[in-house]
Amino acid sequence: MKLFRKVSGVVAVAFILGGCSSSPYLVKKENRKLVFYAQIPKARHVYFVSSLTNFRKIKATRVEDNLWKAEVPFKPGIVKYFYIVDGHVFVPPCKMKEKDGFGGEDCVYVATKSM
Repeated sequence: MKLFRKVSGVVAVAFILGGCSSSPYLVKKENRKLVFYAQIPKARHVYFVSSLTNFRKIKATRVEDNLWKAEVPFKPGIVKYFYIVDGHVFVPPCKMKEKDGFGGEDCVYVATKSM
């Protein structure tokens, strides 16, 4: 039963991130965590950096060949984030962005209690 849940969960994420979604990036609340999913083809090392971690990088986990996920503790409010992919800053296409004060941008996500 657990295997079925895991497999069906991966299939659901792949379905959401596939042709049925307008973006290969997704944020979900799972238990007490925010989970950021990103399709990043050909990546070898992916780190997630956010305001929830005081901009310390955390290692993302490869879920499938091109699908990575990063989990951070859930806290309602504005979350600024980006990725480091194979040593290079990567800001995915996102609905809201903000200047980061260093000449670049961060994605901005609003985490609400009702997620």
